[in-house]
Amino acid sequence: RYPFGYGLSYTDFESNIVNIRVDGQIAEITVKVTNIGDKYDGKEIVECYISAPQKKLEKAYQEFGGTVIGVQEVPTALISKYDSVKMSHLRDNIYAVGDVREKPRPEEIYTNYAILGRYILTPEIFEILRALPPGHGGEIQLTDAISALCPAGRVTAVDFEGRRFDTGNLFGYLEAQIEISLKDPVVGPWLKNYIKERASVL
Repeated sequence: RYPFGYGLSYTDFESNIVNIRVDGQIAEITVKVTNIGDKYDGKEIVECYISAPQKKLEKAYQEFGGTVIGVQEVPTALISKYDSVKMSHLRDNIYAVGDVREKPRPEEIYTNYAILGRYILTPEIFEILRALPPGHGGEIQLTDAISALCPAGRVTAVDFEGRRFDTGNLFGYLEAQIEISLKDPVVGPWLKNYIKERASVL
């Protein structure tokens, strides 16, 4: 299934939650993982997110309606690779969005908050997309359509905690591979020792 990498599998898996037990602040979750491929054995890493990003967006949508975007703060040096979100605080980690600018130049940056690829979009977005002229890079930009909704107060942002991997670039992709591999019960210990050995001579 994957082009390379020890510990990755050339097969498909199905995961089902068997049991959930909660004791105070501790949750124990039992998951059954089944290899549903018909050719190869394989291994799968199961990760469980107790507070999923999409659930937080859903809660904001239920309260405020309209379009909801997930955002995170990124370094100033990188914001021009993403987009910049103009926001005003509503409560907790929820913000009203005044505008969104795709891949801004330094003088166009609103904030260091960028959309992290999580959206709840209402049907009106499709009519806007149909009418949009090409934007940055000569492409029809979803960011531009979201920006068009902002003046009517129809966009809300949710600021997420947690680490995000940008697998759209080589370094982010490698970071994600390393972090996932470190969690593997077989590959993880070996990789940890290998990194320590290499770090000692670099």
